[in-house]
Amino acid sequence: MDVVGLVRLVQEVDVGTAEVPALRDLLADVGRVQSWLDGFTITIHRRLNDLVAGSPSVSPDHEIAHGSKSTLREAERVTQRAMLLDSVPALEDKLHAGEVSAEHVDVFARGAKQLDRADRDVLFDRHGARLTAVAVGVSPEEFTKAVTAAVNEVRVDDGTCRLERQRRATALRSWVDRDTGMVNIRGQFDPENGLTLLGRLHNTVQTLFADSVPDSCPQDPERKQDHLRALALIALTEGTGTGSGRAEMIVVIDERTLRDGLSDSSIVDLGADVDLPVETLRRISCGAEIIPAVLASSGVLLDLGRTARIADVHQRRALRAMYPTCAYGGCTVAYRYCEPHHIDYWRHGGATDLANLVPLCNRHHHAAHEGGRQLHLDPTTRALTVTYPDGTTHTSTPPRTNAA
Repeated sequence: MDVVGLVRLVQEVDVGTAEVPALRDLLADVGRVQSWLDGFTITIHRRLNDLVAGSPSVSPDHEIAHGSKSTLREAERVTQRAMLLDSVPALEDKLHAGEVSAEHVDVFARGAKQLDRADRDVLFDRHGARLTAVAVGVSPEEFTKAVTAAVNEVRVDDGTCRLERQRRATALRSWVDRDTGMVNIRGQFDPENGLTLLGRLHNTVQTLFADSVPDSCPQDPERKQDHLRALALIALTEGTGTGSGRAEMIVVIDERTLRDGLSDSSIVDLGADVDLPVETLRRISCGAEIIPAVLASSGVLLDLGRTARIADVHQRRALRAMYPTCAYGGCTVAYRYCEPHHIDYWRHGGATDLANLVPLCNRHHHAAHEGGRQLHLDPTTRALTVTYPDGTTHTSTPPRTNAA
């Protein structure tokens, strides 16, 4: 790739007068340059590693963090990328060529990290070339699905041994920050217990703060949720929360996978970026109240019409089954951070019906209300069309139209 020539082309573009097609091309060129830079940083990292033998005082991670004005965490990510690409050189070629991004490499590295050494080698040998070809044509989010399917195919224990290791690694520690005087708590939990804990915290937040939030609550949406979760944890430890009952955990999984095991067409969504073996999901399903993700079933009243303004628990479950993320096309904010939005506003006569509701994250909720963007939802396909103030439109379908 002629990086110098590409940078010159990018510099020649007058961004202030460019239209959307030109800006799209510009972003593609910028992405190619960024991929090359990320690949070249890995090359520098390897040379620093070679120099360690002659000069033990050299620390590749510290040199990269200091030289690039980044963090040690980002430098460690470079190390992980280098280790992955040592085993999948074809993917590194695509990175240097600007055909994949560093995020694609990170996805592959996270997947490989789930496997033992022997299984990891099988993943590289059996699936390395195919996954490299897949990465060229898809986003990192879509690539995650392909890597997960390959990892599940290689994993000989169906993830059970990994879950046992995670359970043994469950830990909680605390310390007092000397500067702020605040008590800090940091924990890590295996996926099964972690999801149960998160579900209980979520339920407690919904119960305690459904009508109002305390005066201490920050206005910033992200800090607000962190604050409310902390208060919910305190309430649970004091016995004043809603922790006495079983936390609700909605798992979207197709019936064939639950019955026969994983396949290329499996749908498994736990509501968080974690994995649980199918055997564990089967055990949970035996002892739990199953919440079927069968939309519009006759056994549940999904449409409340004008009898209520707020979506009820059944409607939220139905939306959760269809939308793992915000309904806005391309948005990756998880459903748990979204709120049901009335396409036809309640104050204008819109009904609290499933056909009039989509989950939106805070940013796109504001865009719909204050940003001048008009939303239309097809009642049959649930295709969401956004009309921008300049008259242009963009249509997207639910991220998981056939999840049920």
